[in-house]
Amino acid sequence: MIKLNQKIRSLKMNCKAIASCVVAAICFLLLSVFPVSADTLTIYNGFYGVKDVTLTHDGNLNTMKTDVGMILVDSGGDTWAFCVDLGTKLISGDYEFTAEVPADYNSKLLYVEWLLDESADIAYAMKSNYQSAALQLAVWEILIDFVDDSTTNYGLNLALSAYDNVPANKFWYDSDSTFDNVDAWYNSYINSLISALNASGGFGYTSSGDYIVADFANNQDLIVKVVPEPTTALLLGFGLLGLCAVGRKRA
Repeated sequence: MIKLNQKIRSLKMNCKAIASCVVAAICFLLLSVFPVSADTLTIYNGFYGVKDVTLTHDGNLNTMKTDVGMILVDSGGDTWAFCVDLGTKLISGDYEFTAEVPADYNSKLLYVEWLLDESADIAYAMKSNYQSAALQLAVWEILIDFVDDSTTNYGLNLALSAYDNVPANKFWYDSDSTFDNVDAWYNSYINSLISALNASGGFGYTSSGDYIVADFANNQDLIVKVVPEPTTALLLGFGLLGLCAVGRKRA
């Protein structure tokens, strides 16, 4: 009887050990197949900033000056992002976020994806404050002013050299308020998108699924590019440094 009880206890222990191994194996497979993305981003003071770009959003009452450049964030490694939320201030610190698929967040983000795929890596390799600033301005231009009408260049405006009355819910920046190189790159980015949209074979770009929007409760929302690793997701991209915009966050 004693030997039988010992065998039963031994069998139970073996079953528990096997079950633990199975659970561990399943967890390992899940981590390998579905990389874990961090639920917190640390936002630091960035660099490559180009200061004092005057811009207007949501009518003439919201004219402001702001630093435009890169956001430095961290998710297991130093990375960057672009601002997609013009009406909310960027504040340094640790913030939890909800990851959203760009197409679900705003259909215009498909055009932002295309622009980042075409230009962001080049701008980063060049470490150019002019290019990163122009990219951020182009992102806002696309998100705020794009309309599905090729006869008006899709509503995308090249930099204006003089202030004009800006309709509500439109975006404009004063090209005289910043460096000529920023204007040149901005015009290049907007023109390249217009050319792609007017291509004879159609736009033809489909989302790669590599981008997410980090939706913060009390901070700017950011678009980031996810690069899968075995058990993590590193976030790459470009963005805005120290936006001092006024306004209310979207509902």
